[in-house]
Amino acid sequence: MPGTGFIFSGMTNYFAWSVTTLYTDISDLYAETINQEGTHYLLDGEYQPLKIITEDIIVKGQDKPIPF
Repeated sequence: MPGTGFIFSGMTNYFAWSVTTLYTDISDLYAETINQEGTHYLLDGEYQPLKIITEDIIVKGQDKPIPF
């Protein structure tokens, strides 16, 4: 951390020290199964429709926004 008067992490030939986060792991990763058309996802053995949101990205120097 900038401004502190000591080293937070480091190592020597004999030992090493470091810091860890103090937050708990409250998120899980999940791999979605999407159909070939990219319009539905698999949930409990059934395909459900995806909510697809399109946004326009404004790029400097471009005549029109780029849909994303």
